Amino acid sequence: MSNPNPPIPEQPPRTYRLQTRLVASFVTLAVVASVILTLVIYFSVRGQLLRDIRAKVRDAVAIGALQVDGDVHATLVDSSQEEGLVYANLKSVLQNIRDAGVDYRFVYTLRVIDGNTYFIVDAEESEEDVSHLMDWYDDLPQDTTNYLTSLTEPYVEPDFYTDQWGEWLTGYAPIYTSDGHVDSILAMDVDASIVRSQTNRVLWVSLGVLSVLIGLIGITGWLLGQRISAPIVTLTQGAERITAGDLNYEVRLTSRDETIRLAHAFNLMTRRLRELINNLELTVEQRTREAEQRSLYLQATADVGRAAASILESKQLIGQVVDLIRSRFDLYYVGLFMIDAVGEYAVLQAGTGEAGATMLARSHRIRVGQGMIGWSIANKRPRIALEAGEDAVRLVTDVLPLTRSEAALPLISRGRVLGALTVQSDKPGVFTGDTIAVLQTMADQVALALDNARLFT
Repeated sequence: MSNPNPPIPEQPPRTYRLQTRLVASFVTLAVVASVILTLVIYFSVRGQLLRDIRAKVRDAVAIGALQVDGDVHATLVDSSQEEGLVYANLKSVLQNIRDAGVDYRFVYTLRVIDGNTYFIVDAEESEEDVSHLMDWYDDLPQDTTNYLTSLTEPYVEPDFYTDQWGEWLTGYAPIYTSDGHVDSILAMDVDASIVRSQTNRVLWVSLGVLSVLIGLIGITGWLLGQRISAPIVTLTQGAERITAGDLNYEVRLTSRDETIRLAHAFNLMTRRLRELINNLELTVEQRTREAEQRSLYLQATADVGRAAASILESKQLIGQVVDLIRSRFDLYYVGLFMIDAVGEYAVLQAGTGEAGATMLARSHRIRVGQGMIGWSIANKRPRIALEAGEDAVRLVTDVLPLTRSEAALPLISRGRVLGALTVQSDKPGVFTGDTIAVLQTMADQVALALDNARLFT
C-alpha cells in the first residue's frame, strides 16, 4: 500500500539563496540609511559649527569695535601717518583684539570712500601680509562694499569667501566717533580651515562608526535571514505537498511571530479546500434543486397564464387565479385587490382559505398608499418583506397570524394599475429575487387577463 503522504525532498540551495538575499537586503538598506544619516550629521554639524563661529566672530568684532577710539581713528587720512604714534597705538589695540582669541587671523580697520574700500590700520606684523594705510582693498566684493557703506551694527559674512590671502569668514562692526558718526569698520578674519578641520573630524568619526555598523549589521542580517527563512521554507514545502495532492498535510511551526499565524491560515485554507471538495456534490445537488424549483415556478406561471387566458368572466377569473397561485406555489395565503372607481381604496376581491372568506365578508379594503398593498399600487413596484414583522409599512391582519414573509405585486396592464396581488408564506425569506421575478411575470399576465375580461364585458 502506497504512502498517502510521500515525503518531499528538501532543497537546501533554496534556503541558502533566500537567506543570502535577505542578508544582502539588510546590509544594503543599512548602508544606504547609514550613509544618509552620516551626510545629514555631517552637514548639520558643519552648519552648526558655522553658525557658532559666526556668532562668536560677531560678538568678538562687536566688542573689539568698542575698544577702538573712533575720534582718534578718524584722524588717519593719509598714508604718511602710518609712521606716527596714533597709528602705532591703534595697531597695538588691534593686535590685543586679535591675540585675545585663538581663532582670529587678521584684524584690521576699513573705510569706504567714494564707493571704494581702503585699509586704515592692520594688526599684522609680517611685511608680506600687512596692508598699509589707505591701500585699496580691491579683492573685496562690490556687494560687501555696498553693504559696509550703510553698516550700523555688527555683521558676519554668511559663508566663506576667497581673496589673495586665502579663504576666510569675516565679521564687521562699525567704529563710531563721539558724535555718533560711523568713521570706519573693524574687520576680523577667521581661517576656513578651522571649521573644516572640525567637520572633517566629525566625518571621519561617522565613517568609522559606519564601518563598524556595517559589520554588525552583516552578522545580524545573517542570523535574522536564517531565522526568517526557516519558516518560509517550511511553508513552501507544505505548499508543494498540498500541490501534489496531499490535502491532509498540515504545516507545523514553533515560532511565536507572524509566521505561526500564516501557518494557521495556511492549514485553515487546506481544511476549507478539503471541505469545499467534500461539499461539491452537495452544492451541485442544491443547485439542481434550485433549478428544478425555478422550473416548477415557471410551469406554475404557465398554468396561471393559461387559466387566465381561458376565462373571460372577471369574478371567476379572480377566484380561480388566487387558488391556483396558492396551490402551485405552496403559499400560506393569496389575495387579490382591485382599485375602486375613485381610485382611493384597494378592495379585496378574492382571498384563499377561511382568512380570505372572513376578510371578504367584512369588505376588507386598504387605502392606496398605506400598507404593502397600497404602497405597491402607489409606486407601481413590488414590495417584499422577507421578515414580515420588520417591514415598516406592513399592516398586520389578525386572521393571518402565521404570516412570516410577504410580497405585494402590482397588477399593471397597458400602463394602468388595476390593483395588487398579495402573496404570503408561513416561512421566512421565501420571496427572493428570482421568486419575485417569476411572480411579477405571473401578476402581469393576470392583470392583462383582467383587463381583457373588462374590455370583453
